[in-house]
Amino acid sequence: MSDRTMLAIGRTNISVPKIAKRAVQALTITGIAALVSLAIVAANGLLMGKANPMQAFWTWHAFITRPDIISTSLLTAIVAVGYYAWQRSDGGGKR
Repeated sequence: MSDRTMLAIGRTNISVPKIAKRAVQALTITGIAALVSLAIVAANGLLMGKANPMQAFWTWHAFITRPDIISTSLLTAIVAVGYYAWQRSDGGGKR
């Protein structure tokens, strides 16, 4: 069993160790979650009548840079990527 896998970035495939691919996937999931939370904070600001986009950005920034939020986001992403890899490797009990 090879410890390398292909990482697709755009139209380019790069051969990387599996752990590097899992790390990139976890960071991507964390980044997407941060962007979704920014959209939620911005939409909340618009719906509540506080239509200042910079105020919404700084509120989001204060939230997203808290160490507990960062660690929870990363832990959730790592567990999700690990579970997905485990399911794909037939460790999930497929019969």
